[in-house]
Amino acid sequence: MKTVAFVFGRMAPVTVGHIKLIKALAAQQADDHFVYLSHSFDPKKNPLSYEQKLEYVRAAVDEHEPKVTVVNSDSRTAIDVLKELSGRYDQVIFVAGDDRVADFTRMFNAYNGRPDKKGVILYSFDSIDVVSAGERDEASDDVTGASASKMRAAAEADDYSSFAKMAPFSNEAIIKKMYNDVRKGMGVI
Repeated sequence: MKTVAFVFGRMAPVTVGHIKLIKALAAQQADDHFVYLSHSFDPKKNPLSYEQKLEYVRAAVDEHEPKVTVVNSDSRTAIDVLKELSGRYDQVIFVAGDDRVADFTRMFNAYNGRPDKKGVILYSFDSIDVVSAGERDEASDDVTGASASKMRAAAEADDYSSFAKMAPFSNEAIIKKMYNDVRKGMGVI
């Protein structure tokens, strides 16, 4: 029996909070551990291109959890990822923020091994478990309060110091490059 654990997210930009999610992913008992990224792009909430997200998330994963693989995929949703993984794995573990566990559990299991409205079975696994990466506290100043929204707000306000505190890198050059890429993507420089 083969098991895969994965996360799916925008990570625009990747934060120290995302590292908490990736560490929870790496802790799962699975044969493979994958990070999938959304392809969404817009100046306000998704200012990084898919290729830029891959670059920064890979750098963060390499620094913090090298056993995790960041997948370059055409999948645009978590359901697409399940379709991509179906037939290769028997069991799935999906790691999500605490506030999303119930929604993903309901959505994923609604289609598991069952036909959609067109009569097509999108994916089929022996089990799909959705587990929490832990609670998030937006008001906190530590890792539980870090968010891409706060990083984008700092970038928009030209507040490099606040942005850098939430970046998951020890390499200052990568932080500066990501900061400038976020600002460019948002159209503020």
